[in-house]
Amino acid sequence: MVLNPTGNPPPLELKSMTERPESLDGKTIFFVDQTFNNADVLLEEMMKWFNMHMPEVQTEYRRKIGGYTTDDPALWREIRAADGLMIMAIGH
Repeated sequence: MVLNPTGNPPPLELKSMTERPESLDGKTIFFVDQTFNNADVLLEEMMKWFNMHMPEVQTEYRRKIGGYTTDDPALWREIRAADGLMIMAIGH
């Protein structure tokens, strides 16, 4: 007899992507780092690009609590309250 130590994963709940805004003008983009190796370096470069080429877009850097699968309700509330958009660097 062979036992599978990984068990049975729960069923997946499919969710649709959010609608894209017509424009980024006046929007705030949160660049979220979940602390993967050097993700902060990539996000800082992306923020520099936005600041140089799209100054009408606000950029904010945030560090997420835990890994990419860990929930961070306070961060999600902050982004929603700002009617913000998010780019997350999760690595690999």
